[in-house]
Amino acid sequence: MGRLGRSAVICFAAVSVLAIAGPTTARPVSPQAPAKGEAGVLSSDFDGNGYEDLAVGVPLENGSYPDQGEVDVFYGGGGGLRATQPLYIRSMPGINQSFYKFGSGVAAGDVNGDGYADLAIGVPGYPLEGFGEVGTVILIPGSPQGLVPDEALYLNAKDAGHNLSNGEYFGAVLTTGDFDGDHLADIAVGAPSADVHDVQHAGGAAVFYGHRSLANVAKNGTYLHLFGAHTNDDFGASLAAGDFDGDHRDDLAVGAPLSDVLLQPGGRYTGAGNVWVYDGSSDGVKQTRVHRYFQRGTGSKPQIRAFFGAALAAGNFDGDRWDDLAVGIPFFSETHHLRAAGAVEVFYGGPVELGRGPGNTDFLEEGFHGVPSRLHREDQFGLSLAAANFGRGDREDLAVGVPGKDVEGKSNAGAVIVLYGTNDGYFNTHDNSLLSQGQGEVVGRPDPNDAFGAALAAASFRGYSRADLAVGVPGEDVVVSQGEKAKNAGAVNVFGCTHDGCKRSDHMLTQKWLHLLPEKGDAFGQHLAARGVAD
Repeated sequence: MGRLGRSAVICFAAVSVLAIAGPTTARPVSPQAPAKGEAGVLSSDFDGNGYEDLAVGVPLENGSYPDQGEVDVFYGGGGGLRATQPLYIRSMPGINQSFYKFGSGVAAGDVNGDGYADLAIGVPGYPLEGFGEVGTVILIPGSPQGLVPDEALYLNAKDAGHNLSNGEYFGAVLTTGDFDGDHLADIAVGAPSADVHDVQHAGGAAVFYGHRSLANVAKNGTYLHLFGAHTNDDFGASLAAGDFDGDHRDDLAVGAPLSDVLLQPGGRYTGAGNVWVYDGSSDGVKQTRVHRYFQRGTGSKPQIRAFFGAALAAGNFDGDRWDDLAVGIPFFSETHHLRAAGAVEVFYGGPVELGRGPGNTDFLEEGFHGVPSRLHREDQFGLSLAAANFGRGDREDLAVGVPGKDVEGKSNAGAVIVLYGTNDGYFNTHDNSLLSQGQGEVVGRPDPNDAFGAALAAASFRGYSRADLAVGVPGEDVVVSQGEKAKNAGAVNVFGCTHDGCKRSDHMLTQKWLHLLPEKGDAFGQHLAARGVAD
């Protein structure tokens, strides 16, 4: 999101680009694809051919109306994402008005267990029952031919037992997980501006559980909100799913980056940010089974307006039986002169809860403990995150977006840092990857306000056990004719990661791949939703 996240009220994931990777447990390293129709529970393999696919939400696409929105789908294959047979979804029944922002949230998973991933699309500007900008989620089933928009299902907060109100932005953020352990993907939905009883715009979240019949998904939902909620907490602005306690069911992490941290003694830390983790169970997630986390890794008090929880990613970084949670703190300031340099705190999983006991957290900043580069003002290290095994070993790795970083004197050109997991349970202290356009083997060149790294996604587009990395560049200017560029049309830079990690990008995706004309301000590639976790 780069500089776009600086308004007084922030929805950190209001625009999405998504590739959700399949199982985090390694498959045999082979260029051969698995059999058709065997997509993992949390895969993004919409056509079941063994290669994961990429769905890009473009909610600022004008179409027939301003900010009507669009979703672009690129199918994977043996050589990676294919330029042939891409799909763009611009119009669905009822989704044809201004400012609906179709595609603000995108998430994938096999919701009905038929072996083909399904695609959930958030439409936060959708009106419902006389209320404006309530929001809805559209679930499109996969098939051997790919996605089938004509068979879509619509979900809303009322289906999960919530009373509707204006401006909830339901569907601004999405992720998937298996919260009840039935081997069907469940859909988690953020509504960061939802009312909680008489508290306006505190935020909420909902979970819809997978079912063999998609028509029944809307009949079985759970709605979550904070007890003691406050206006503009932004609860539901980020989501991640992972099995943090090792019970073979995913737990749901929900970020509230604008919420205050209240400590006794210690007082109130305005906008420091919190993350709540709801335990999974055979009955799914429950409102009452929840743990709270806030910044604590520096050994000092939480930092005011650091926005802990602006981004979340789950992965097994230390190779034990429990998934771990990485939390972005993009406005963390090491000193007054390094305002919004950013940080990431990692909470390691365990049999009771995350981060229990000494040594069970890591606090990551640029230039410290093997993290490449140096701290700079307004880098916003940690504004986006993705976790996957990018090929350096058998541990999962962490990619961190730094979209505010200056490169070659170009302000806000952006960068991505990949931290590789090790056998001793921590990230490498050397030889991690620093990626930016025009550096090494990275396609493109740095330009002011590119915001390279504003979005990240991990998926196996080529069918290998290691993941590939997609990087959003929403500020990229795209050539549309000789001597003419569409400013901030946006792009996605795709890295085919190898046994040596992520170093070389294969190509840069733009809407021209779909034979569409990129437009000024589309911001194609602005955000990536959290990836799926192990089946």
